[in-house]
Amino acid sequence: EERPSGLITAVTLAWETGLGRSERVARTPRDYPIVSVTFWQLQNGAVRLAGTGMQERPCRLTTAEAKLVDGLTPEAIAQAGQAAQSAATHPGDFRGDAAYRAEMTAVLIQRVCK
Repeated sequence: EERPSGLITAVTLAWETGLGRSERVARTPRDYPIVSVTFWQLQNGAVRLAGTGMQERPCRLTTAEAKLVDGLTPEAIAQAGQAAQSAATHPGDFRGDAAYRAEMTAVLIQRVCK
């Protein structure tokens, strides 16, 4: 397999028009986030959620997104938080154990969706 030589110096992403919000939990404001969740709502009402710290790598929270298809009602937001909490698989580390990370995922989804 031949790989191109060189250094990647920039990545450009096309953003669809919408509204977004991001929340994180860290030990201090300048520390790396233990868990973070980013919310993006497109103009057509579709919701996108992504997060870090609840799985081994940054991920899209599709199970939580599915709970928000019919709107951002308090019940739907609570269900999205529970779905993301159930899907959390990070084993934990010195910053936070698995249960803490899963719980904070649900809390952050509540915050970003309001």
